[in-house]
Amino acid sequence: MYKILEVLADGKVLIIDEIDRSIHPLVFAKIIEIFKDKDYNTKNTQLVFTTHCTDILEADILRLSEVATVNKNLNERSTIRRISDFKDSHEFKNIRNTTDFRKLYLQGFFKGIPFPYI
Repeated sequence: MYKILEVLADGKVLIIDEIDRSIHPLVFAKIIEIFKDKDYNTKNTQLVFTTHCTDILEADILRLSEVATVNKNLNERSTIRRISDFKDSHEFKNIRNTTDFRKLYLQGFFKGIPFPYI
């Protein structure tokens, strides 16, 4: 937690891999809220993180331009795609910030789900 406060004070970028591995989901959500709150984040500090926790997708915290999925193909190459990129697709024309991203993600619409290749 000290590092988060330090970065907020300095206005730097904080990158955390698998942020959800060692903290409670409610604390995870609160950290994101702090970074998005201009009263706390007065220097526009940016938080970049990876997670396997899909709970954050239904918490009404993140906007569709702030969420990306990573998909690994059969050639072991990874592609990153923001959810907002799907807006141009015919089937996602009505996607909004109020859309239940978690539900769509778990249904496989945004890819990134680790289906085993057989």
